[in-house]
Amino acid sequence: MDSQSLILREYRLDSEPVFAGKKPVRFQPTPEIDGQIRRLYQGPRKKGDIASLAKRIGWNTWNVNRRAGLLGVVIPRKKEPPWNDGELRILERNGHLHPSVIQKRLKAKGFHRSEIGIVLKRKRMRLTAPNLDHGFAANVVSLGFGVDRNTVIHWIEKGWLKASRRGWQGDSNRDGWWITRRQVRRFIKTRLDCIDFGKVDKWWLVDILEKW
Repeated sequence: MDSQSLILREYRLDSEPVFAGKKPVRFQPTPEIDGQIRRLYQGPRKKGDIASLAKRIGWNTWNVNRRAGLLGVVIPRKKEPPWNDGELRILERNGHLHPSVIQKRLKAKGFHRSEIGIVLKRKRMRLTAPNLDHGFAANVVSLGFGVDRNTVIHWIEKGWLKASRRGWQGDSNRDGWWITRRQVRRFIKTRLDCIDFGKVDKWWLVDILEKW
């Protein structure tokens, strides 16, 4: 398997590979399956309900539980300690990425958080859907392309990268530009001359291109 396939397998947002012998088995979420998982975990349930749902949708119970965690409908059994400033900065910069990627980046800096804890904190900070599923602040785009924020603003002012103003542009401490995923993809397709792929965050790029 080439390196690109490995990246896509490890960081794919909508499926989880599980290996049964030599053959990989994928568990592919759908809106209907997610709805069933939410209803099960958010309502009263009895012993065996999770196993019953797993059998009905063709998954195993581990993947049902993990998907429930990623959907934010499972409360961790053990309360995690408060987040410190260093962890919050990493989360703010990487909130658009899959929880497993955020977990790896936290670990690289010496921090340890569960994926469920990351999902719940991201929700509380409003760093999750629908906003992050559909776009990014200008500072996040600058980090993704490996350039400073002024370069992104220059692209916007030139009309190369389409962006819209948000409600707090008068506050110098907040990022007033909002760029949709669609416009980031359009920029990649039409302005290759502006992009130094040696500086681009490859995980961010894979995440963008997976949604093409």
